Amino acid sequence: MILTGPEITSASQDGRLRIDPFLPAQVNPNNCNVRLGPVLLTCTEEVLDSHRPNPTRRIQIGDDVVPSPGMRGMPFAFTAVKP
Repeated sequence: MILTGPEITSASQDGRLRIDPFLPAQVNPNNCNVRLGPVLLTCTEEVLDSHRPNPTRRIQIGDDVVPSPGMRGMPFAFTAVKP
């Protein structure tokens, strides 16, 4: 489903779409910005295998850890979006 900014706002208000927390300032003409949370899941092996679970570790992003180029990882979203 593709929604415009006004349709995103309307759908979040009438319950067709749940964005939590919903902040009207984060709605753009064709999307809604989501925020990333403070945890990054990083891969610990140099070579990744898509046919098996890869070892990972969780890193708390903060003043001492900043995502940088070459850092492989998956950030967790702070904003929940559900149809």
